[in-house]
Amino acid sequence: MKRLTILLFSMFILLSGCSAQTPDTDLLAVVTTDNLVGFVNLQGEYVVEPIYDTGYINSPILLGLLSMNENRAAVHKDGLWGYIDRYGDEVIALTYDQALPFSEGLAPVAKDDKWGYINKQGELIIDYTFEAAYPFSDGLAKIIQNDQFGFINKDGIVVIEPIYTYAFPFENGFARIVHNDLMGVINKDGLFVVEPIYDFIDAYEEGLALTILDGKYGYLNKDGDLAISANYSKAYAFSDGLALISDDHHVAYINKDGEEVISIDGVSGSFSEGRAIVQQEEKLGFIDLEGNVVIPGDYLNAGDFHDGLAPAFKDNKWGYINKEGEEIIPFQFDGAYAFYDGHTIVLDDVNYRLIDKQGNISENSFMGINIVPFLGYSIGDYMSALDFYGN
Repeated sequence: MKRLTILLFSMFILLSGCSAQTPDTDLLAVVTTDNLVGFVNLQGEYVVEPIYDTGYINSPILLGLLSMNENRAAVHKDGLWGYIDRYGDEVIALTYDQALPFSEGLAPVAKDDKWGYINKQGELIIDYTFEAAYPFSDGLAKIIQNDQFGFINKDGIVVIEPIYTYAFPFENGFARIVHNDLMGVINKDGLFVVEPIYDFIDAYEEGLALTILDGKYGYLNKDGDLAISANYSKAYAFSDGLALISDDHHVAYINKDGEEVISIDGVSGSFSEGRAIVQQEEKLGFIDLEGNVVIPGDYLNAGDFHDGLAPAFKDNKWGYINKEGEEIIPFQFDGAYAFYDGHTIVLDDVNYRLIDKQGNISENSFMGINIVPFLGYSIGDYMSALDFYGN
């Protein structure tokens, strides 16, 4: 169980945004009811009844680890793990001490405190060798040996030696690593393309990666050079071509040339779908990419736009507005979250329900629910999320 603790701890790196691969089957939501796990369709109807234990999934933020991917979902019962398909059939017997989601045709599983990989037929492809193992990404998977992170290929061969304090998954041929308490970027040959001199390097967004150097924020390009110097006291990732920065109590949006294009007074957020939250006196509204106020400050709280709608809070209830500020779904919920592929989660008193963009609410309610493949909403910390690679 010591290794499980390390594995889960490394997954608690939270980001304000998220991305997900497209599922290869119709999306199912993983839900918990009375501390049992099941799966529902996007109308909230049970496809797999809640008969499985939660295992180590003791928080909504971890529910994404049970997501259905590649027509397989890890399930736990009577102390053992296995896999079901989207119809609820146990296609891989519950014989493992631990199990993680499938990716690129393989899944990490554990027996007797060692991790290996199986295929979708349950055949052992990579022997139980590692102290911890993670799903494949970009053809490689990160593993832990001697409390250090490295990478293997699909033959189980260590191609990048485990010498790092932490490693992120490969994406587009590159992976961020932590070495001697500093971050850098390596390629698939294990060579540094960005030397480990940075306090922090975020994932690339729109071609640039937010970074921190000597306590100041800047942006790296894909050549590993500082495209925008690390001069800011706070900054956020690029979205819609702009990034929110602050320096000496000055808040603004910059373009990818580092030029200030919008100056802001007060609280503001990153752009999403051409809109950004801004503070207007004691409430929140939205501006467009030119800095024009397009939705007046009428809300005590609000979230980003996704699928053309944003959650907003007024009169002690949450509802949804469109990009013109028109009320689309009435203010009636105790909590509301961003839409994903036409559906989202709302809080109704103390339980969660599914809802579509037309405002149709699922009859069934749940103690916990996750609808984004690989991701888990952190209820109470709006739109924080993790993926099962550890981002």
